[in-house]
Amino acid sequence: VQSTVMPAHHAAWVAYVLAQPHRGFGFACEAAAAMVDHLIDALGVTTLLAMIEDANEPSRRLLLKLGFAAADADQQARWGSNMTPTERLFIRGISSSHADCEAMQSSPRLNIG
Repeated sequence: VQSTVMPAHHAAWVAYVLAQPHRGFGFACEAAAAMVDHLIDALGVTTLLAMIEDANEPSRRLLLKLGFAAADADQQARWGSNMTPTERLFIRGISSSHADCEAMQSSPRLNIG
């Protein structure tokens, strides 16, 4: 997971990548949720932004679980003006609820301990 913070706007872009063998265990949700919490609690970010390819349904579901929503036309114009026609912008304000990573898992959790 990574973020690009824009302090002047109290906003941050969030991004994540997970190798195929590790998908479906909730790792991306847990890591992204922790980063989002840190951005809000420690850095005072009030707007979170993420861009995904329109066809990437797993990322769409992840962002929805993290409390993001698809951008409306005004938000798209403000934040997503450089996106391609196949990219979609998702936004989350700090009032959004926390992620439900448990509900998102499609496979049993790994016991690493």
